Amino acid sequence: MKTMKNSTHSVKKAILIFSVCLGAIFASKAQNFEYKTTGTDFILYDLAIPEGQNDIAYAAGSKFTFDTEGIIIKTVDGGET
Repeated sequence: MKTMKNSTHSVKKAILIFSVCLGAIFASKAQNFEYKTTGTDFILYDLAIPEGQNDIAYAAGSKFTFDTEGIIIKTVDGGET
């Protein structure tokens, strides 16, 4: 029984170490964002930013919440325009 207890403890410890390392990897690839006005009065529903950069982003939305025209906007300068 002593071996089983030590084995379970080792597995839990390994999972914890793996989780911490995985968190550090994701944190090192984090992107920095700040709120900016879009220059449109459309309701924006979603934002897509290609991985690994902060300059290009796409946003999609519509004029109203139901049965209306839509819009896709793009920035190539981090949201300045």
